[in-house]
Amino acid sequence: LVAAFEQRQIGDYEPLEEITEETAEKNIERAVEFLDVVKDYLVTRDEA
Repeated sequence: LVAAFEQRQIGDYEPLEEITEETAEKNIERAVEFLDVVKDYLVTRDEA
């Protein structure tokens, strides 16, 4: 287990999926949605 952890730390692993323009777009969209949710939470929390 420790060896596997150390191996990952030095970057000796394969990506879980190929990064394409399509997957990058989806990840960016998810990040934007997440940040919108965080922003809404912070705004409503400050108003309370």
